[in-house]
Amino acid sequence: IEAALRDGAIDMKGALLNEKTQTAIADMRLQLHLAELNGLAELKMRPLIFQPGGLQPTALSEKLRGVLTSTSGELSGHASIDIVEGAPNGTGNVTVRGLSFDTLKAGSVSGVNGQINFSDILGLKSEPHQVFTIAEINPGVPLSDGVIQFQLNGAETTTLEAARWPFAGGMIRIRPTEWTLGSDSENLMVELADIELERLVETLKVPDLVATGTVSGAFPIEFVGANIMVRQAVLKADEQGGALAYTGSAVDTLKGQNEYADYGLEAIKMLNFSVMELGLDGNLIGRLLLSVNLLGSNPDVLDGAAFKFGLTVDSDLVPLLESLNSAPTESYVSEGLALERERLEREQNE
Repeated sequence: IEAALRDGAIDMKGALLNEKTQTAIADMRLQLHLAELNGLAELKMRPLIFQPGGLQPTALSEKLRGVLTSTSGELSGHASIDIVEGAPNGTGNVTVRGLSFDTLKAGSVSGVNGQINFSDILGLKSEPHQVFTIAEINPGVPLSDGVIQFQLNGAETTTLEAARWPFAGGMIRIRPTEWTLGSDSENLMVELADIELERLVETLKVPDLVATGTVSGAFPIEFVGANIMVRQAVLKADEQGGALAYTGSAVDTLKGQNEYADYGLEAIKMLNFSVMELGLDGNLIGRLLLSVNLLGSNPDVLDGAAFKFGLTVDSDLVPLLESLNSAPTESYVSEGLALERERLEREQNE
C-alpha cells in the first residue's frame, strides 16, 4: 500500500488481499480530507476465477458455506464510495460470467451470466429488475435457458421478481416471492403453462406412449433442507383436449378375461380425451404419488362410447424415470391396466 499526506488530506492506494489466501482480489484508492472526513474511495475487483479445488465463494463470505459448492466461473466488479462527514455511501456493480455451482436447494446450476447494479453496495442492496440468464438448472428435471429477474434487499433476503424456463413446448414460471439466504425452508408458487404432452413424453423418454394436447396448472413447492416437496399439484388438459395412445404389448396380453375390460384396453390404443388430470404430491427427489385421470373415447370402440381411466403410482420419481428410460414399460402399463380392469369389473357387478 502506498500512502501520502498533503495539505490535511490522505491519498492511499494499493491492493486488497484475501485474509485466508493472501491473494490480491481488488485494487483500491482512498482520498480523504481528515478535518472534514470528506472524500472518495474506489474499489476495482480483479477478475476472480472460481474452480473446484481452488478459489471458492467462501473465501469472500462464510455465509456462502454450504450454500454454494463446487463453484466455477468468473466474478468481477467495481465500487465507488462517497464519504461525507465520515459516513460512507456507495454504488457499484458485479459482473458474473459462466458461473456454475451446486446448491442444496436447487440442485446443480450452470452457465449463470449477468450483472448486478448496486444502489447501496455496502448494504448489498440493488436496483430492482436485475436480470441473470441460466444455461441449465437441475432440481430433479433439467431446465435450460432460464431467465431470472430479482432485487437484492441486503445480505439476507432477495426479492425474486420473476423466473421462467421454456419446457416441453410451454413455459415454467415462478411467481414473485421473497428468498432468504441460508433459510431452512422456502416456499415457491410454480406455474406450468401450455406444456405439450408430446414433448413431455419425449423429455421424460417414456417408451410406447404417444400423446398430443397441452396441460397447464399452478402449485406450491416447498424446499425443506435437501428435499423438494410438491404439494398436491394438478395439471389439467387445456380446453381443446387431446389424444393418448399406448403402443406397447401389455394391452393385448391382458385381454380375454372380461368383455368390458377388453373394450377399455382396446380404447387406450387411441383415446381422444376431453378431460385429463395429472396429479403430483410428495418429494421430487424421494417418495412421490403420481396420478392420471382420463375421460375420453375411441371412435372404433363401442361407437365412440366414453371411457374413464384412473391410474395412481406411488414411487421414487428418479428411480422410476431411470427405469422407464432403460427397461420396457409393459410392467408399469400392465399394473395400471390391471387396476382399470378390476374397476370396470366392479362397476359391472354393482
